[in-house]
Amino acid sequence: MDKYVTYQELEANTEKILHRMDNQFAELNDNLKTEFNKNEIELHDIKNTAISNKEKINWLLYTVVGGIAISVITTIISNLVTK
Repeated sequence: MDKYVTYQELEANTEKILHRMDNQFAELNDNLKTEFNKNEIELHDIKNTAISNKEKINWLLYTVVGGIAISVITTIISNLVTK
């Protein structure tokens, strides 16, 4: 049996479909924003960790270089005093 629909029924059905699509896109947009914010927070944490590690490495290098410099200066002074 063929069923015919009126223009109003077709328009109402189309409106329902469009409304559903709008809701789906809005939900997808919200999900994307949430994931983007999570990624942004993780990236910020990674940057902070990298900066902290860089500072620790710099401190370690300065300590090593300073220790070597003090050792060299002490050796030079010691050699000058003993001569």
